Amino acid sequence: MKKNIVITGGSGGIGLELVRHYLKKNNTVITTYKNSNNELVKLKKKYGKNIFFKNMDLGNVKDITKFLKMVKKKFKTIDIIILNALNKIKRKKFKEIKKKEIFESLNNNFLGNFFFLQIANKLFKLEKKTKFLHISSTVSKKGSWGLANYGPIKAAIDNLFKCLQFEFNDKIKFKSIYLGAVDTKGYRYTNGSKNLYKTIDAKKAILKILNIR
Repeated sequence: MKKNIVITGGSGGIGLELVRHYLKKNNTVITTYKNSNNELVKLKKKYGKNIFFKNMDLGNVKDITKFLKMVKKKFKTIDIIILNALNKIKRKKFKEIKKKEIFESLNNNFLGNFFFLQIANKLFKLEKKTKFLHISSTVSKKGSWGLANYGPIKAAIDNLFKCLQFEFNDKIKFKSIYLGAVDTKGYRYTNGSKNLYKTIDAKKAILKILNIR
């Protein structure tokens, strides 16, 4: 059965692989990008009306509202919403993290997702079949050096999902997916040239996501 799927940050890495997967399965995908939409333009030429995309800054509530209103105008219901977008973060010692950096990370990576969920809840008639997925990280559970501006924020979204699961009383599914080190531009940006952990490619990573029930 054809589904309507919203994916934030679908222009590269894990998000792009998810977009490709769902399009191949003849679903309709609505996604966002922040900097470049080159890969999405290529997919538009191939899949036409099955893909829609819009520039969106998660740190800007007006941008979030415009995007979700566009989705609302085109579709009555959404089957899956995947929170994947992430503002890039570099590993840094705790004492070196500047106040501006942590506020930007909180605004883009936590508050942006909080308001995205809240606005979606107001605009859409969320049904029992609706599924919210958060692409989280094992760092939110285990921690890691140099990621004090990342791990706690991912853990906060994980806990937000748990709170929402209670509030909606299992009528809607909220699920965080904990991925290990995935070889993406974002991961390479965070870690620089250091090969800290054994990585898997984005195509293998999405298998974990797709196995969530």
